[in-house]
Formats: sequence, C-alpha cells, structure tokens
Amino acid sequence: MTASSHGKKGRQREESNHRRSLLPHHNDRTDLQGPFPGEVGPAVLLGHVDTRTGPAVLARLRELRPQDLITTTHSDGTHEKFLVQRVEKVAKTSFPTAEVYGATGHAELRIITCGGAFDHQARSYADNVIVYASLQQTGT
Repeated sequence: MTASSHGKKGRQREESNHRRSLLPHHNDRTDLQGPFPGEVGPAVLLGHVDTRTGPAVLARLRELRPQDLITTTHSDGTHEKFLVQRVEKVAKTSFPTAEVYGATGHAELRIITCGGAFDHQARSYADNVIVYASLQQTGT
C-alpha cells in the first residue's frame, strides 16, 4: 500500500485540542491527523472505504495483514516504510481513542476507514477498520 502526504515533512500545523472524527470530503484521498508520517507520534490517516457509486481510497484496507509494508511518500520525494503490526475491526461505539491518538515515543502510522455491517437507514457503517504500523525505514 502506498500513501501520499501533500505537506512538507516537518511543517507545523495548527490544530485545535479536540480531535475531529470527520472523514475527508473527498473520496480519492485521505486526511492526515497528528504528525506527518515518519515524525515521532502516531500519524493518523482517515479515508472512505466506499461511496454510493463504488470503492473509495481505502476500499482494500481490510486486506492488509501483519508484516505487510506500507510506503508513505511526501511531496518532496522523501518516503517511509511502515510495517503492519495488526489490523482490527472495532465498533464505532468502542473506538480506542487513546490507543490510536496517544503518544508513542516513536514514529507510527494508523490508517482508519469504515467497515462491518452497513446501516442503510443511518447511511453509516457500524465499525471502523484500524491498521497499526511502525516505522521501519526512511529515505528518498
């Protein structure tokens, strides 16, 4: 899996103290929360699994398995490789906020999309699919 960061590595961003749980308005890209991939802490990528018309950017996220590699690439050409540690499906009502967003002391990656049963009335999935990965390599 390959992910892109449109920001420049190391750039500071302004954020409120409250984490947004909203997904990006675009179905073809992810939203980054937290540090940029490769920086200390959990870089969190959020994206849609599908749309009314078909698959979206994270449609195949649930196919990742432990030991798979994820490469993130920045607009300046630098990249990182992250090793998948685990993939979980959790109820949205039991979202592990501290585990996803909490301090790590080293560079980690979280990728989150929807999963599980789809509630047609609510137009929402019951669960989230969360990938946890740790930094293995950086480079150009």
